[in-house]
Amino acid sequence: MLVEHEEAALDDMRRLEKLVVIAFWCIQEDPSLRPTMKKVTQMLEGAVEVSVPPDPSSFISSIMKEIMIKAFFSVDPGIYNEEPAFDSREFFDKGLHKTDLSMASVLSLLLPFLLLLPISTIAQTYRNVSLGSSLSALNNNNSFWASPSGDFAFGFRQIGSSGFLLAIWFNKITDKTVVWSANRDKLVGRGSKVELSTDGRLVLNDPQGREIWKAEPMDTGVTYAAMLDTGNLVLANKDSVNLWESFNEPTDTILPTQIWELGTRLLSRQSEVDYSRGRFQFSLQTDGNLVLYTMPPLADAVYFAYWASNTVGRGSQLVFNQSGYIYLVERNGTLFEISSTNNTSPTRNLYQRVVLDYDGVLRQYVYPKTSSSRDGRWPQSWSTVWDMPGDSCMRITGGTTSGSGACGFNSYCELGEDQRPICKCPPGYTSLDPGNRMKGCKQNFVSQSCDEGVQESALFEMRQMPNTDWTLSDFEKYASVTEDWCRNVCLNDCFCDVAIFRDDSCSMKKLPLSNGRIDSRIGGKALIKIRRDNSSSQPTGRSTPKKDHYTLKVLGPLLGSSVFLNFLLLLAAALYFFKPFHKRSQTLQPYPVMSGINLRSFTYKELEEATNGFKEELGVGAFATVYKGTLAMEDGNAIAVKKLEMMERDCELEFKTEVGTIGRTNHKNLVQLLGFCDDGQHRLLDENKTILTDWAYDCYRAGRLDMLVEHEEAALDDMRRLEKLVVIAFWCIQEDPSIRPTMKKVTQMLEGAVEVSVPPDPSSFISLHKTDLSMASVLSLLLPFLLLLPISTIAQTYRNVSLGSSLSALNNNNTFWASPSGDFAFGFRQIGSSGFLLAIWFNKITDKTVVWSANQDKLVGRGSKVELSTDGRLVLNDPQGREIWKAEPMDTGVTYAAMLDTGNLVLANKDSVNLWGSFEEPTDTILPTQILEQGNRLISRQSQMDYSRGRFQFKLQTDGNLVLYTTAFPTDNVYFAYWSSNTVGTDSQLVFNQSGYIYLRQSNGSLVEVTSANNTSSTINFYQRAILDSDGVFRLYVYPKSSGLSTDGRWPESWSTVASIPSNICLRITGDFGSGACGFNSYCELGEEDQRPICKCPYGYTYLDPSNRMKGCKQNFVSQSCDEGVQESDLFEMRQMPNTDWPLDERCWKKKLPLSNGRIDSSVGGKALIKIRRENSSSQSTCTIPKKDRYTLKVLGPLLGSSVFLNFLLLLAAALFFFYPYNKRSQTLQQYPVMSGINLRSFTYKELEEATNGFKEKLGDGAFATVYKGTLAMEDGNFFAVKKLEKMEREGEQEFKTEVRAIGRTNHKNLVQLLGFCDEGQHRLLDENKVILTDWAYDCYRAGRLDMLVENEEEALDDSRRLEKLVMIALWCIQEDPSLRPTMKKVTQMLEGAVEVSIPPDPSSFISSIV
Repeated sequence: MLVEHEEAALDDMRRLEKLVVIAFWCIQEDPSLRPTMKKVTQMLEGAVEVSVPPDPSSFISSIMKEIMIKAFFSVDPGIYNEEPAFDSREFFDKGLHKTDLSMASVLSLLLPFLLLLPISTIAQTYRNVSLGSSLSALNNNNSFWASPSGDFAFGFRQIGSSGFLLAIWFNKITDKTVVWSANRDKLVGRGSKVELSTDGRLVLNDPQGREIWKAEPMDTGVTYAAMLDTGNLVLANKDSVNLWESFNEPTDTILPTQIWELGTRLLSRQSEVDYSRGRFQFSLQTDGNLVLYTMPPLADAVYFAYWASNTVGRGSQLVFNQSGYIYLVERNGTLFEISSTNNTSPTRNLYQRVVLDYDGVLRQYVYPKTSSSRDGRWPQSWSTVWDMPGDSCMRITGGTTSGSGACGFNSYCELGEDQRPICKCPPGYTSLDPGNRMKGCKQNFVSQSCDEGVQESALFEMRQMPNTDWTLSDFEKYASVTEDWCRNVCLNDCFCDVAIFRDDSCSMKKLPLSNGRIDSRIGGKALIKIRRDNSSSQPTGRSTPKKDHYTLKVLGPLLGSSVFLNFLLLLAAALYFFKPFHKRSQTLQPYPVMSGINLRSFTYKELEEATNGFKEELGVGAFATVYKGTLAMEDGNAIAVKKLEMMERDCELEFKTEVGTIGRTNHKNLVQLLGFCDDGQHRLLDENKTILTDWAYDCYRAGRLDMLVEHEEAALDDMRRLEKLVVIAFWCIQEDPSIRPTMKKVTQMLEGAVEVSVPPDPSSFISLHKTDLSMASVLSLLLPFLLLLPISTIAQTYRNVSLGSSLSALNNNNTFWASPSGDFAFGFRQIGSSGFLLAIWFNKITDKTVVWSANQDKLVGRGSKVELSTDGRLVLNDPQGREIWKAEPMDTGVTYAAMLDTGNLVLANKDSVNLWGSFEEPTDTILPTQILEQGNRLISRQSQMDYSRGRFQFKLQTDGNLVLYTTAFPTDNVYFAYWSSNTVGTDSQLVFNQSGYIYLRQSNGSLVEVTSANNTSSTINFYQRAILDSDGVFRLYVYPKSSGLSTDGRWPESWSTVASIPSNICLRITGDFGSGACGFNSYCELGEEDQRPICKCPYGYTYLDPSNRMKGCKQNFVSQSCDEGVQESDLFEMRQMPNTDWPLDERCWKKKLPLSNGRIDSSVGGKALIKIRRENSSSQSTCTIPKKDRYTLKVLGPLLGSSVFLNFLLLLAAALFFFYPYNKRSQTLQQYPVMSGINLRSFTYKELEEATNGFKEKLGDGAFATVYKGTLAMEDGNFFAVKKLEKMEREGEQEFKTEVRAIGRTNHKNLVQLLGFCDEGQHRLLDENKVILTDWAYDCYRAGRLDMLVENEEEALDDSRRLEKLVMIALWCIQEDPSLRPTMKKVTQMLEGAVEVSIPPDPSSFISSIV
């Protein structure tokens, strides 16, 4: 009656009775009567006699009560401890009694309970495996030990071609599903053996006899092994006590009757066919909690718990019973349900298993034992009846910054129709392993270069993916931004690979991306950055591998060009052979040139033809008429031909001297002389544009000065200033010296102190016979001088600035409104070549320290203006009149502005009430007497010389707390608070008093010190400022007002730090977002002397911007390829950096770029291991051929080589034919080639080799060149210097000739004159008529032989001291280290004698940088 239709039980009534009796013993109400587990085992095995048990009926009633109580609760284990809606125990006691239940009802409740009991073994008939038995790994997989029923087998399973797995599997189903394995992480080869040794050890050895795995029995005395029908492999002693079981060491599967003790776990496999350890863990922890974890694949550590039973301190055992029910037994006997009882199925008809699958989901499967047991519900395959968690894509969200998530790095998880997670790659990415998509994805395009920055952004685009996110890859986060802003910021950031835009916020992601998922609940969108030419993310069909495309793009054109050249050569040969034999090619005769300057000497006829008979007149001067012409040699460009008609007849030498002088004069707005004509009475000059004095004067009178400057925007932006300069220039070049102004008067004209009147026509000045200088020479000296003159205005002291007043941005920085004492000034400061800053500064100290600025994020150009308008608005406009900034007074009625002695610029009304003040809108500095109200803040600048907003903020919050933050640059969003006053909840003001004391004044009158009162200094003797520096440190500085204070030994005449917050910013900033104290990929170290943070790059990295090291670093080597994987690991090494970290945790963590929050400090401990390429001995990256390109090279290489060889044969044949003796022709002097536009001769290497007698006599050595002495016949025997460039990188033809042009146009009497060049294959040389090289000049200076530098310059030789001074200043100006070069101001002071000129160091290395 207890078992009804259980045939298996009815067939063995004695065994059934025995089990029932044992069950009654186990459920005795009196715990002292219950047998131990060991005794139960012995009863089941027959080792102990089973006596008749007493009546356990009272215990049954308690069990029934518990079962009924649980029936009224939800199956959710999380609410088992809640109180029921009504008293179910009272209901049970009143409504149900054990006497009211039939025997069948009682047993229907009793037997399931019996089945739930933690019974470790069930008595069964099994075959024993004796000591000495073994199994070998063979190809047929038929070597195994089976269980008595044959349901399970133990032995070797061949895993593809990878090797053999020692395993237990279901032996009666087709796919032989593995449920346990011994060597999952190390497959063995054919011939491996597992043996139950004579001493009772079960050992697996590989074919070489090395021990791979062994079972570890809890005691000695093993006498046999057995494969049980439960799927448990056991090693037992003679008393049938199990000393080792596979059930106690599960891999990824648990089976019915299996029981877990605390500390047991499952580890998922890598994939369906890869049994090695995966990335997920299911663990019954020692604290009683049952947890699903993500974990690193090569370690036992855990990352993130994505499911838990929340039974800490309560759980004791996990049971999988024969009915398919999985539950946790708590210490008080309560059962915590894991799998639903609705899905349970008895093992009589179905095979069952619970597996932690490779996708991280725990699933229960069933498989019908026979076709008759399918009953229409179960297919003849494994069917899922239950899984946990339901949606792993959304459940696995990290919680730390580690791990890849449900899928691998750079991929995302999407739930399929069967509710299983599917791992996919975003656009522009492909699977690392197409056979296992869980491994993640890789980019299939070249990443954005940090060398190019914004310039490369046009090569990329952002692909949109709705409802997608990677939750743990942020390195920057911005709030209150638009989608377009988010796109652009990511496009222009070389570290950004993906941006997530959601709810007006933007998160910037770095590779590798982690925890990717796509789900409608996510919202927003992912913006994927890919190259524009990367039209698809996956290669299609059997097309050429993507990495071969680059090789094809390189070799394909080369091969095609080579074949095309073959065709041309063959065609040329055919034309030659069929050409009439008597016809000879015409030889172009060389045109005459002027020695030393390579100016072409034209015939009168050539110029007459070029100007179409002097037809089109461009202009008329006092002594010449200018005509328009065209020469074929100039590619059709128009030239100007000046016909000198009214000159006195000069001798040949004088005329050529003049021509040589003009030819050496070069400037972008001055005439470039191409040649001349000296043909009898015809004398003409050929120029490619006409900037003549008479023409300039005509432009001036016609109001067309724009024609003089063409595209010079700076000049066109200020036409009034341009006109003034031109007028002054005309006065300076008057023919009559008495009319020319003195230099003092010129300066006064430029400054506006003297009115500039209209000048007379200076055309008569062109008269060459009355002066030693040509017009071009005068202008070449005059105009650059005018452009360099400082146009100054005199600073005035203002108290009140009236309405309508304005200031303009000029180069001299001397136009400003000063405070009454002159301590402060307001106006424009020129910031290098970047533009002008409208600012307030300390006006009496040398460096004019800026304390406030209006347009720090947008500098303006020369000619910009700030004006106090008639309606009381202070407005900054750029040169085009666009409004850049304006002050916002709190009320109308402004009548004046004033720069106060406190450093506060104010706009006030007639009652002197301030309606606006700069103190209310601070930038990065506060001054004594300044008060910050709640909500006000300071924002650091980018660097010492870049005033734009930086990455740090000092804010007095509306809650009363004073905080230092890192920010989400370039927005105002804050990241991490690295210092605070901890004054939340108070009304406060930040006060900087005149004694130099900074404190918080609270509403209750109490003061909270910010800087120590011990460091204060009165403003009577010191200038003071407190600034949030560009490095994120808030510092208080003092500067002595008088030199007397700086001589007392304490205060130098410079800014001195008296307080700083925090003391060590390197260790204080540890936030999750942003780069930290320094930029990405760099680390922060505190300086030993000044305790300031220093940003440095780790091994293998260089600064993004050497001038601003706070911006971070970039790799200077080629990153490891994801295609190569382990195969490339031997190309890299790990460099050690003690006490260094980019922090996350105290254990071993892998870091991904860009690195953030780097620091080095003895308190950090441990070490950083930096991966760099082994061959990365220098900062240059190397170029290697990708492995996938080698096949393409093997195919195209021979084709290209054959084609090149054929070219060589054809060229050789042509050369032999043309120079064959029987066809020898009279040699004709060919025209030597020249460079268009500059007439520099192109010499052959052979000519120069002969001229230097085989490069025999060396004159000197440079970093990249050797200079040899030579003589050319064309130069009348004068000696020349030939500079042979030996160590230069290979340049393109155009680049080299551009450099030659630049040098050729540089002329001065004491500078090298370039005559020509050689650009023949690998031979590149420059031909000069004397050697005045920097290193040689320095040697002459040190040897006291400056006379060698000037030769016959009597004027210089007459004043050798002045000459020495000029040479010393020149050597200072060309120092290789920019920091050593003096400023223009200091050069002027050196020249004037105001500053002593010290001995300069050797600047010879500078030559290497300019050659």
